[in-house]
Amino acid sequence: MGKKVKRGNYVRIDLGIYSGITFLLVIPSKWNKAKYPLHYLEYYNGRQVKYYTEVKNLYQQYLTIARPNATDKERITDLQQLYSYDINKIVSGLDLKASNDVNLNTLVIAAVDVFFQYQEAQYDKGELHNLSNYKDRTAKLKDFFSLDNNKHLMLRDLTSDVWEAFRNYLLGTKKLAKSTVNQYMTYVSQFYNFLIFKEIAIFNHSLKLKKLDTSKQTKKFKEIKDEELKSFFKTLEVNKYKFTRIYLSALLVYEQTIRPIQLCGIQVNQLDLENNLIKNIYSAKNKSYRTIEISPKVKELIQIILKNTVDNGDIVGQDDFLIGGRDRLKKGISYTPKDLRRVFEVFKKEFSQFKHILIYDFKKTSITNQFNDATIAPDLIRQRANHSKMETTQIYNQKKDVTTPYVFEID
Repeated sequence: MGKKVKRGNYVRIDLGIYSGITFLLVIPSKWNKAKYPLHYLEYYNGRQVKYYTEVKNLYQQYLTIARPNATDKERITDLQQLYSYDINKIVSGLDLKASNDVNLNTLVIAAVDVFFQYQEAQYDKGELHNLSNYKDRTAKLKDFFSLDNNKHLMLRDLTSDVWEAFRNYLLGTKKLAKSTVNQYMTYVSQFYNFLIFKEIAIFNHSLKLKKLDTSKQTKKFKEIKDEELKSFFKTLEVNKYKFTRIYLSALLVYEQTIRPIQLCGIQVNQLDLENNLIKNIYSAKNKSYRTIEISPKVKELIQIILKNTVDNGDIVGQDDFLIGGRDRLKKGISYTPKDLRRVFEVFKKEFSQFKHILIYDFKKTSITNQFNDATIAPDLIRQRANHSKMETTQIYNQKKDVTTPYVFEID
């Protein structure tokens, strides 16, 4: 795969030519003994440029999902897809020079770039708590508007037919579920709201499309059976000093049904261990905060992480994140759900009987189990799951509810 210099420290993989510019992925070779080897995209635009942002993290993700028997060509194709967003962003910056000046004659693909730049600015100001979903949806939009039939479309060319084609593209080419496609169309509406905010006279054509019916869609969640659930947590209890953050993560998601992205964002300043609380957990889905009460076991695991941090000679900062490396607090940028999944993979390699379990399965299993407990009111389950609508919570209700009659007695 790519040209390799014999016993060189780095391998350069040719990812192809984009708008006349050749992009190379540079990764450490097996002979590289550096403590912190570099990973970057390299291209030449009047001068040699090295692009480092998220390149290493993406490549490490690729290694966890790479097909073992893939050909060199297939590997290069996989890597091209993996870095397509970053390459398109670089090329757009070089060639399109997208600015904040958007009008009806702006190419749609350039307007999508400006929209994402706006979201990045909102994130930098603290208005958005995470960019991962936005980044993925932006990439899909740019993929669609990079197709030969669509790459010349301007904002003035947008119609409901264009968005119908985009929806079919997601369903057919990208093989996304109907519920996921509906989420992408919500993102399209946000794109239109941004254009209207920019005072562009445009109608939201996507509103003409009805939401896809998901009532008959096969549910994606997996329920962890009771015996397996007990075995999982018993295994972690025995190994709680080795896999503290995994134990804490799984238990918090199960006991309080918080989302992994919320878990990653918990900071020291939100901890009130004296009163057994974690305060102000933010939900990006319904723009709300909530406080949760923690169990004695969760409190114990948090205290282990705090102790590990102090024992390492680190100062506990109020802005430190609860989930970090080596079962200690994390300074700087928080983990992402993808980082959390990679952490779980380490545990599952040692205990392969749990290899099929995902972090999000604990949330789904918890909600299902709560519905099976007649003592828990459905609305309490909804609140704990942080759902704005009961219809969302009811997706996880596997019970066949049977009501008894309120019998009228005649003397």
